[in-house]
This record gives sequence, C-alpha cells and structure tokens, in this order.
Amino acid sequence: MNAPLALSLLLLAAPAAGDAGVPPPQHTLYGDPSARDDFIARQALQRVTDEGRKLFHDPQGLGSTTGASCARCHPGAAATHAESYPKFHRDLQRVALLRDAINWCLVNSARGRALRDDDPRLKALEVYLTVQRAGLELEPGKR
Repeated sequence: MNAPLALSLLLLAAPAAGDAGVPPPQHTLYGDPSARDDFIARQALQRVTDEGRKLFHDPQGLGSTTGASCARCHPGAAATHAESYPKFHRDLQRVALLRDAINWCLVNSARGRALRDDDPRLKALEVYLTVQRAGLELEPGKR
C-alpha cells in the first residue's frame, strides 16, 4: 500500500467504543462534546501531528531529490512561523497560506514536487507546524 493511501486510511480510522482506553459514548446536546468525543479528537490530532513530525524529518517521504528534509533548514521546526500565515510571501509575490510556503520549500529547497492540497502529507505537515507553534498569538501577516 502506498504511503499517502495508508496515511489516509489511518486518519479515517477512529477508535470505537470498547477499544482499550476509549470512554463509552455519552449522549450530549449538539455542540457539547462528550469525554469520548474529546478523547477521539485528541487521539486523531496526535496521530496526524506524529505523522507530520515524521515527514518533517524524512527526505524520502517528502519526495526530496537533494536528500534535504524540512528539519535540515528548520531544526525543531524553528523559523517556520506557522502563526503568521496567511501573509505576503516574498518569493511567491502573493499572499500565501502555510501550505503554499511548505510547497515552496519542497520545490525550491528539497527539489521535489509540490503536494496537492488534498494530500494527507501536506495536511500532516501543516498540523505538525501549527502544533509546534501552539501557545503563540496568531498574527496573520507578520513578517
């Protein structure tokens, strides 16, 4: 099975009631998540974050032709500034989303191919970078 398909299937799989550590379903009002809902959401976010962390350090998984991973230029996800997107990206000469900046790096630094917007790898990288910057104030447009 190819990696993007395997990741897609992993992201779609949510633990069922009765699985080890999963609280049983609770009936709540719309918009009032249960403890089980919170647990499933945290687990899903952690899985995607972990996949993003793995990809961030994996030149092959990113399709790099230079052997460069994201971590080569951004150790520990430094200087990614996920909290500042959307913003004007000088190299693209337009307002860009975080995913546009990721693709710019993949094409220009790793000499790979841009990832499609629906590629689970791109989503995982966005999640990882955003989670790494958690706690910082969102400042769209900050340079």
